Amino acid sequence: MVATEGSRRSLILRRAARLFSEHGYDRTTIREIAQAVGMQSGSLFYHFPTKDHILAAIITDSMAWGLSIAEASVAQARTPRGRFHALLHGHLRALLDEDSLHAHRVSIREWNHLPRPLREPIERLADAYRALWWQVMDELEGARLLQVSKDVFYHFCIGGLNWTAWWCSDRSPAAIERLAQDYLALLLPDDGH
Repeated sequence: MVATEGSRRSLILRRAARLFSEHGYDRTTIREIAQAVGMQSGSLFYHFPTKDHILAAIITDSMAWGLSIAEASVAQARTPRGRFHALLHGHLRALLDEDSLHAHRVSIREWNHLPRPLREPIERLADAYRALWWQVMDELEGARLLQVSKDVFYHFCIGGLNWTAWWCSDRSPAAIERLAQDYLALLLPDDGH
């Protein structure tokens, strides 16, 4: 099958994400990325002007996809607790998906390598994701389910959820649902009401 522009770009990003995840951004060369895709090094620049642009595209795509999953999950829930569970589940689904796991690991670890101009669109996505969390936390607070600072709660949740990308080996839908339930029970213990 002949690769289209879109599929070639997608292949470059998937292979680069895997290399960045396994070897680190600094230790991965353009030549290695090109080899992983079956291209000449110079041909890679037809798709991306620099290695920084590849990293920015990996992070942007993974964050946009994660945001869309979280928004869709939360939109289907009706109660504050249910919306928080949906947010946890959506975050884990996006993070632990086999096709995007390396991209999310790269997003978490390699963000600091991006120059300022390439960070701005990503920061807008991060702001939108944070706003979704704040909306759900406001609902929890209004329902008297959240008894701690939203800032502390948010950072504690995000830190714990993101580390699952390194230790969670069972990424089946059933395992992700169990993990979301466990996080829900840990973070918002059900008092029987």
